[in-house]
Amino acid sequence: MLMLSAGWLFPQKPRIYRIGYANFPPLIWKTPAGPAGFAVEVAKEAARRKKIELEWVSLPGGPEAALKSGTIDLYPIFANTPQRRGLIHMSRPWWESPLALIVDRRSNLKTLDQVDGRRLSVVDFSVTQNMAHALFPHSPHVMKIPYEEVLQAACTGEADAEFLTVSLYLELLQQGVRGCEGVSLAPIFIPDVSISYSIGARAGAERAADQIAAEIVDLTYDGTLARLGARSGEIVSNQAQLVRSLSAERRMTNFLFVVAIGLAAAAVLVGWQNRRVRKARESAERARKAEAEFLAHMSHEIRTPMNGVLGMLSLALETNMAAETHEYLETANHSALALLSVLNDILDFSKIDAGKLEMESIEFSPKQMVEQCVKTLSQEARRKGLSIVQEIGRDVPEWCIGDPNRLRQVLLNLLNNGIKFTDRGGVSVKAELGRLGSTDVALHFEVRDTGMGIPLSQQETIFQAFKQADRSTTRKFGGTGLGLAIVARLVEMMNGRIWVESEPDRGSAFHFTVVLGRTPVRENGGAEPLVGHARGAVQG
Repeated sequence: MLMLSAGWLFPQKPRIYRIGYANFPPLIWKTPAGPAGFAVEVAKEAARRKKIELEWVSLPGGPEAALKSGTIDLYPIFANTPQRRGLIHMSRPWWESPLALIVDRRSNLKTLDQVDGRRLSVVDFSVTQNMAHALFPHSPHVMKIPYEEVLQAACTGEADAEFLTVSLYLELLQQGVRGCEGVSLAPIFIPDVSISYSIGARAGAERAADQIAAEIVDLTYDGTLARLGARSGEIVSNQAQLVRSLSAERRMTNFLFVVAIGLAAAAVLVGWQNRRVRKARESAERARKAEAEFLAHMSHEIRTPMNGVLGMLSLALETNMAAETHEYLETANHSALALLSVLNDILDFSKIDAGKLEMESIEFSPKQMVEQCVKTLSQEARRKGLSIVQEIGRDVPEWCIGDPNRLRQVLLNLLNNGIKFTDRGGVSVKAELGRLGSTDVALHFEVRDTGMGIPLSQQETIFQAFKQADRSTTRKFGGTGLGLAIVARLVEMMNGRIWVESEPDRGSAFHFTVVLGRTPVRENGGAEPLVGHARGAVQG
C-alpha cells in the first residue's frame, strides 16, 4: 500500500511573520506608504534572501510590550541590553550606535564628571533612560517623549545636557529643532559606551530572527549593507571590509586551486580522496562564514569612529573659527573624503571583478541626472576658474529605466577627471539620442575638457585597472588608477561602450553609450524626485 503523508497531500502555506515598526530616526521612519529607512531596507533584503515572508505592523508605542503581548513576532532593530536578556529572544547584534552628552557651549561643561549632578534630558520609557541612571546617578532627569523636545530642553536651559545616540543627534541637528536657533551645541563623547541592536523575537519566532541576523552578516560581506546605507543616507563605512575582502578573495582563490588539485587526485585515490575533498569544502565554508562574521564585527568597530570623524568635521566647519583653524579642518575633511573615495573604488572594483555587483532597474530622468552631476561639481569648477556646461538633445527621452546611481557614478568620474586635469578653459557634458527602439533606447554621452590631453600611445591602457596615462599624474594629482577601469566595466554592464579622443595639450573627449529601457508615455511630464521619503519621530 502506498502511504502518502498529509503534508504532501495538503502542503502548508509558508508562515508570515509580523514585524513591527515605529518612528526611530534616523533608522526607521513612518510614512504614508508604510515603513521606510535603513533598518527596514536591511531587514527586507535579508528576509527576502532567506525566503522569510514579512508583514509590517505599525506600532503606537515601543517594541518590547508588543513582543511580549504577541502583537508582533519580530522587531528589526531591538536594543540588546542585559535587562532584556532572558525576557525576549535577541539575535546576535548587527548594528551599534555610540552615545554622547549634548551641551550648550556657553555652559563650559566639557567632561563627564562635570555633568554628573546636573539636570539631564533623556527620552522617557527608553533604553537610554536606564543607561542614564547607571552612568549619572546624581543627575536629576528631565523626561521627554518626542526626540525633538529632548534636544530642545538643552537649548532652552530646561536641562543642562541631553543624553542621546550620536546618529539621532546629527539627524535632529540636520532637521532643525525649534528653540535651538542660534544655540551652539557641543557633544561630549562617552568612551566605550554604545547601544547594540539585534533582531528581537517573541517565543516561536526565534529561528527566523537568527536567520535574518545571519543573513545581514552576508549583506555586510558582499557590500549590500553599504549600498542600502547610501540609499537611505546612513553612513556605513567599509574600510576594514575593503582590505579584508580583497585578501579573502586571494586566499579563496589559492584554496580553490588546491581543491582542484585534490579533485584530480581523487580520480586515482577514489573514495578516500573524495572524503578529504568533501571535508576540505566544509572547512572552506566554515572559513568563509567566519570571515564574514569577522568583517561584520570590524564594520561595527569602524563605523563609530568614522561617524564621529565625518560628522564632527562637518559640524566643526559650520562654526565660527579662525581662518587658519578652518583651513586645517577643511584639509582634514578633504583627506577623509579622499580616503573614503579610494576605498569605495577598491570595493566597487572587487565586486565587479567577482561578478557580485547588481544593476538596478528603476525609472529615472537622464536630463535630471546630467543636471545633478553638473550642479554637484560646479563649485569645484568655479574654484579652479573653469566653466562647466551641459547640452541635452531635445530628442533625449524625459524618462528611462535603468540604474541611475551607476550612470551618475560614470558621469561624475569623467567630469571630475576633466576638472582635475584642466587648468584653463572648461568642461562640458553632452547627451544625445543614439537609437530609439520599441522597448529600449541607446543614449550617447560626451564629456569634453580643454586640459592636458592624452598621448595616442597611452589611450589604450587608461581603461585598464591600476593604469594611468602618465605616472607623473599619480604624483601630482593622486588616485588609484581604478576610476576609468570601473567606468569602463559599468558602461559594459549597461550594454554600452566607451572610447576617448585626445591630443596632448588640446584636451580630451570621452564618449560612451548606454542602453536603457523605455517607459510608458507620461500624461504629466513634470519632473519628479529620484529619491524621497517622509519623516516624522520610538526608540528600540
